[in-house]
Amino acid sequence: MKHIVSFDCEVSGRIPGEHSMIQLGAVAFNMEGVEVSKFCMNLQPLSAAVGKSTMDWWATQSKEA
Repeated sequence: MKHIVSFDCEVSGRIPGEHSMIQLGAVAFNMEGVEVSKFCMNLQPLSAAVGKSTMDWWATQSKEA
């Protein structure tokens, strides 16, 4: 059976090492486009690797975001 997997990550800034990955997610679909599985993980940002402007923007978003 073949599947298509879509990945997404959210980060605290544009430069790896200087900024943190804060969320990782994936959704698997069958070849008919029906969702068969999903995964989402929130990550704790590294205290020394946070982009202030990005985190300020996240603070304006809903908790669901």
